[in-house]
Amino acid sequence: MIKIDEEQLIDDLLATSIEFGSANKDFLQREYNNFIVLNHSLAYNSGKIIIGEKDILKKTSHKKSFEKYNLQSQREFLCKLRDNQELLKSIAKHLNRFSRKIKFENCCFLDSVKSFNENDFKEIILSYFRTYGDKYYRIVKSYFDNNRIQTDSEMFEEGLGGYFVPLIWLYSGYIFSKYSKYNTFTAASIVHELGHAIDSELFLFPQQKKIPLHDDLFLEIPSISFEVGFYDYLKSQKIDYNGGLVLANNRAATLIYEFKRIRQALLSKELYIYENGVAQNEEGINYNLRVDVIYGLGYYFGFHLSEIRKNNPKEFLELLNYLMTMRKEISLEDAIEKTGFNREDFINGRYIKPRIKEDCLELKRRYKLD
Repeated sequence: MIKIDEEQLIDDLLATSIEFGSANKDFLQREYNNFIVLNHSLAYNSGKIIIGEKDILKKTSHKKSFEKYNLQSQREFLCKLRDNQELLKSIAKHLNRFSRKIKFENCCFLDSVKSFNENDFKEIILSYFRTYGDKYYRIVKSYFDNNRIQTDSEMFEEGLGGYFVPLIWLYSGYIFSKYSKYNTFTAASIVHELGHAIDSELFLFPQQKKIPLHDDLFLEIPSISFEVGFYDYLKSQKIDYNGGLVLANNRAATLIYEFKRIRQALLSKELYIYENGVAQNEEGINYNLRVDVIYGLGYYFGFHLSEIRKNNPKEFLELLNYLMTMRKEISLEDAIEKTGFNREDFINGRYIKPRIKEDCLELKRRYKLD
């Protein structure tokens, strides 16, 4: 397995806990959740605990500030959800009709993806990011060189496949993936988290933007754009053509599922929304709307942007950089317009449908599913 440098992580956690002692509210608000995640990750994977979390928020003013910050972030997310509910419902309606029309199948044949030794596994990821230029490649390489990635990791929260944890004052972070095999499925998981690392190191850290995770509708767009581009890379470079097809189709299934959940929730006559975007309709069915929305939009934009990259990699990076830079200042409507998509074509899925249909039909033929 690829392992993190535990001693370095311990040093980083100890240094962060010291910083908390004299931290201003903004720093504490940004970093406290990340400290918790890293502390738990270390505990789950090595049995070590650095410092009790309650000890961090010793000051009453800090504790109240942190609680107020989280509550405000959750309210802002709910406001954004309500502001965009008609647009989200419309996208979901078109995707639902399209998936039924082509009889979309989730061809989840992950056992058919290729496996590699550890060195080749790393080189595939590095060679992919080389296609984006030195700036992106250097960031990715530093995570391998400095042992900031771990595979076969115990997840502290059920249902997670992996996560990136930023440390803003270090201008870096750590990546954990629960997957253990050196195959293209695990590689895609690492590529996704490295997308978060690039987003953080190039945009969030230097600008010191305070972008709460709760109300950032565009949180997953950068990471997913790199992930979907990786599927195209596997196919175009003949590294794992079948794996690229399977993985892309698998993610299209995620996209369709997320928007189906979004539409079901937003069509409810009574939708009771609690903290963290968790909602319940009048029939008592639960929805994690925050997760559905950020991943739904992430894959929707990611698939669209990947089509641009095939024809114009430079334009793709310019559009992606714009989204990463301006995410706090622009609305969802602005994001559609500024990335060059015709609004109606974007909503009805004109850009994304041919790609999903082609992949799905090819896999059906390969696995004789019709």
